[in-house]
Amino acid sequence: MILWQGVKILSTLISPQLLDQWTYLAMDRESLKKSNKSKLTQTQKTKIKNVVGKCEYPGCNHPPHEVHHIKWLEEGGTDTYSNLVVLCGSHHNDAHGKNPQGNMIPKAKLKSIVTKRSKAKSDNIKAILKNVGIRGGGSREDNRDPWDIDFRF
Repeated sequence: MILWQGVKILSTLISPQLLDQWTYLAMDRESLKKSNKSKLTQTQKTKIKNVVGKCEYPGCNHPPHEVHHIKWLEEGGTDTYSNLVVLCGSHHNDAHGKNPQGNMIPKAKLKSIVTKRSKAKSDNIKAILKNVGIRGGGSREDNRDPWDIDFRF
């Protein structure tokens, strides 16, 4: 007998491959519990992309695609001004090393982009980020729980 997720299972009834899959799923579920999720709403991300207007990578004029965390959330990164940079899809892939060469944009280069922002952009982004993690986060005028709304006419 083996013990899996607190349940005793006869190992003779389960193939080793299935047991490996269950173990993988259990480990994956644990890692999901520990992962740090961004508190930015889609509205806040869109507002930040609109303020910046284009990919912030030097020399790139492509439209913004992603608000990228310089220090990834899985590494303990946060939704703070100094940790966010707006990138096009191509440079976002490069920031994650998802290109044919596997090269990544150095985090120091991304941080230098943030420090070179204009004061107007900086102030606007900081104003958007002021409500991060707060219920509603500025994305709605009312902060009512949608389950409390009476839809009867």
